Amino acid sequence: MILPILLGLGVLSVASGCDALLGGELNPEYCKAHPSDAQCKAKFPDAGADGAKACLASTECAPLVCDVDGTKTCVQCTSAEPAACTGTTPACVNTQCMACTSHTQCATNACLPDGSCADEARVAYVDPSGTDNASCTRSTPCTKVAKALATNRAYVKLSGTTNEQVSLNNRNVTFLAAPGAKLSDTSNGILLRVDGSSQVEIYDLEIGGASGAGNPGISLQPGNTATLKLVRSKVSGNAGAGISAFGGTLTVSQSTVSMNQAAGISASGGMLTVSQSTVSMNQAAGISAAGGALTVSQSTVSTNNDTGVTMSAPGVVVVTNNFIQHNGNTITASAGGLLLKPMGASKVEFNTVIDNQASLGSLSAGGISCDVPGFVSPHNIVFRNTGGTAGTVQTIGTCTYQDSYNMPAVSASDNTPQFKSPNAQPFDYHLTSGSPASIVGAAGACTGVDFDGEARPQGGACDLGADELKP
Repeated sequence: MILPILLGLGVLSVASGCDALLGGELNPEYCKAHPSDAQCKAKFPDAGADGAKACLASTECAPLVCDVDGTKTCVQCTSAEPAACTGTTPACVNTQCMACTSHTQCATNACLPDGSCADEARVAYVDPSGTDNASCTRSTPCTKVAKALATNRAYVKLSGTTNEQVSLNNRNVTFLAAPGAKLSDTSNGILLRVDGSSQVEIYDLEIGGASGAGNPGISLQPGNTATLKLVRSKVSGNAGAGISAFGGTLTVSQSTVSMNQAAGISASGGMLTVSQSTVSMNQAAGISAAGGALTVSQSTVSTNNDTGVTMSAPGVVVVTNNFIQHNGNTITASAGGLLLKPMGASKVEFNTVIDNQASLGSLSAGGISCDVPGFVSPHNIVFRNTGGTAGTVQTIGTCTYQDSYNMPAVSASDNTPQFKSPNAQPFDYHLTSGSPASIVGAAGACTGVDFDGEARPQGGACDLGADELKP
């Protein structure tokens, strides 16, 4: 009678759940069928829910992989199997495949703008600590951009500080940069010269130190039909303008243009787009566009020694969601924040124009000078600007400023709009919860985003100026 009893006990043990154990561990297959089991809930919290699958090996999860050392469920990737992530989502972050955001997330050490990892065969690597070779591979980087360009690869990846003047003529290339990478030179001349029909994109690179009277950091040469795009880049400390464009198409986004000895950005003809950028402490105009089309959006134009944004000949002007601050001077004939002659489908709206100055007695305003009858510029904050025709005039010309806060200040430190930090560096002209109703919740429908990329409106109506205050 002993054997039947033992068999009975065995049957009883199986029925009561010993098959929940496999090799001393909870059996994932049992837990899939019994997700409410207390032990299963503790070990496999997602088993049997939302399509999650318990597993012991990646062979059970194809095309996914098994989080063997964690939840023992099927996931997109793990630290042990990061290669499961490919294409435009090559980075494994918390078992999820995502777009790369840094070069170190790629085996090729080259993360592309679309979030994918570059094919190493398409990248020429430049590092001043490398060797003077013509292969410019990741393992043996060359020391000069000219050598990298000679490979005719689509991408040039820079590390460290490269001392070199670069000339591009009818050349299509994308420059990538490691953190802290810089293009500079100790010889007189333009650092980056773009000509012909070149199509050039630059990401995360600093370009600064051009020397010799009037030499800019970047120049789109006269007669060009080129396209140049800068993203998350810095153009600073050049003897002339930061960027000088004679025609062509220039786009500056999420970048800094500062401390140049002439204009920050000077454009004559062509198309200029500046977005989500800081233009500051340049010794001439922050942004000067002589004719052609000018677009400035979601940007900071700051601490220049001449007019912040200038359109000296009629053109299409789109100036939206900008902080335009600390521009102009009291010595040379100068306007202050904006000098515009908009035409066509132009927009000048949702700007914070503050602490700019025009030269005393000049036929301009410290804030905005705009002389186009019938042109409407809505939703701006124009405040605390000085100089010009009447000393404290904020705007001048025949343009109108519908639903705007257009007021002189009681004193140099007047903070009626309740900005975060308007009177001491680092200046911060974002709104605070104490901002008056005339600024927060302004009239008029609106859509889009503010300077920080946050959606407008956050409440029932959009706020004035560059910043949309979050409730």
